[in-house]
Amino acid sequence: MRVLSETPPEGGEVDGQDERQTHSDQQALPSKLKIWESSPFEATGANCSRGYIEGEGWRIKLNAAITTSAHVIDAADATDIFEGLIHHPKVTAWVAQPGAGKTAIAVEAAARIATQRYEVLYFQADAGLADLKHYVSHAEENGYQLLSNLNVSDQVLAEVVEGLAEGDLGEGRDLSNVVVFIDTLKKFCNVINKDSKEFYKLVRAISVRGGSVVLLGHCNKHKDSDGKLVYEGTGDLKADIDVLTYWYDIDEGDFKRVSSQHDKQRALLSDQTFMIDKRTREVRLVEFENIQERLSKQIQEEVDEELVSFIQGRIRQTPMTQKDIVATVSNNGLGGRNSVLNLLSRYEGVHWARQKVPGSNASKYVPLEKVPPKQTTKQTEQTNQIRPSFSPY
Repeated sequence: MRVLSETPPEGGEVDGQDERQTHSDQQALPSKLKIWESSPFEATGANCSRGYIEGEGWRIKLNAAITTSAHVIDAADATDIFEGLIHHPKVTAWVAQPGAGKTAIAVEAAARIATQRYEVLYFQADAGLADLKHYVSHAEENGYQLLSNLNVSDQVLAEVVEGLAEGDLGEGRDLSNVVVFIDTLKKFCNVINKDSKEFYKLVRAISVRGGSVVLLGHCNKHKDSDGKLVYEGTGDLKADIDVLTYWYDIDEGDFKRVSSQHDKQRALLSDQTFMIDKRTREVRLVEFENIQERLSKQIQEEVDEELVSFIQGRIRQTPMTQKDIVATVSNNGLGGRNSVLNLLSRYEGVHWARQKVPGSNASKYVPLEKVPPKQTTKQTEQTNQIRPSFSPY
């Protein structure tokens, strides 16, 4: 490492060019030597070293890229603008299976955010004409702008997003009051191709200029080994955004119950559950329920149904110990010891009860319907109050 003098000597040669630094490699350069304070493009002729001439272009770029407190003094802190699910300015992705209700929740969010005096742009490129009629009406009633592919192509919509990101709609335009919804992501880029990263750069540019973006995307057909959704696309999606939220849904007659589960969060988020009226599309916030866990339990119960029925049939005839149940299941080729033990534990208090065998450390399993209900503390107190005294004193 060479130590350069602050001002190159006459003739363009740098003193000590052939000398090795004798100090430790960790020793800092002289404090006066600050590359961003030098002015190589002003030094000409004999007073400008070859090194400075070659470095002129990157020094100009370096100076332009330096960010100070003066540049961000007016930037607002991240603000919750919708039920702990959308923070401004952040890039958020909502991922769900088709028909799960994410669009219904998104248009509700757009309407609510518009009341907070944000300029809301909702890009709708995934709706048929009948649905689009509903969305247009909702946007006009609630004060946000709907942009669709009714009269233009998906490419034109993507170019509008590019204009927002790169300032083509006004040089240096401040986007700190803008919230953008993109529905759905696959209409704007090929999510399964690495080229999608270029679109994510545009989305990030909107955020850097003070705006928020909510991307609505789909998940893969199959869930992971834990029964959780997996977003459709390359790893760049998760890497290039601030918040990734999955939406799990379950049908309940005329309603759909939809619950959020955050996978990546760079904000103080809250999980929420909404009820969506399938007829009116009305969205209502309700008490949170982990729908993903509920769905996983349903799937597990379907897998276990045969073995549960087999064990219930045996213990209805006579209570059985854990050892006897394991042996009976194994003899009938329905499962090994570990699977039986896990199943007995999983459904204890659901399909059967475990009771101690008198005079033994063993436990027996009995049908749940044969177990008398436990008295509550209040019932016990009432029983004690009416119990007659037999004290001889």
